[in-house]
Amino acid sequence: MSGLNNHAEIVKIRNELEEIKEELYDRWHEDKNTYLKRVDEALDNNQLRVRIYLAIDGIKSVKEIELEVKAPHVSVWRAFRHLEKRGLTRKVGSKSGSPIYAKRPWAKVLSIDEYVMEKYQVKTSVETSS
Repeated sequence: MSGLNNHAEIVKIRNELEEIKEELYDRWHEDKNTYLKRVDEALDNNQLRVRIYLAIDGIKSVKEIELEVKAPHVSVWRAFRHLEKRGLTRKVGSKSGSPIYAKRPWAKVLSIDEYVMEKYQVKTSVETSS
C-alpha cells in the first residue's frame, strides 16, 4: 500500500512542478521586453560578444569556443565575464580546466538565439552554405 502512496505523491509533486514551470514561463513571456533589453545592453553591437553568445551551448568549453570564434584569448575571456556579469550566462562545469557556460533558461523559452541572429544578421551554417 505504501508503494501506491509514494507513487501518488510523486505524481502530485510532478504536477505541482509543472504548474510552477508554466507560471514561470508565463512571467518570462510577460517580461520579454525586459529580457530583450538585457540582451541588447549586454551584447551592445559587439560582434565578438554576439558570436560567443551564439556559440555557448552548455557543452563546449571557453577554450573550444575561443578556437571556434578565432579571437584573441583575452578578448574572449573578457566577453565571457561580461555576459555572465550581465546575467545572460552562467558557469555549469568545466572541461580540461576550462569553464563551460550555459545560457539562462529564459533564453531558450524566449527564443533569444533567433532574436540575436535576426537582429545582428547572423547567418547559420545552413544559410551560408547555399
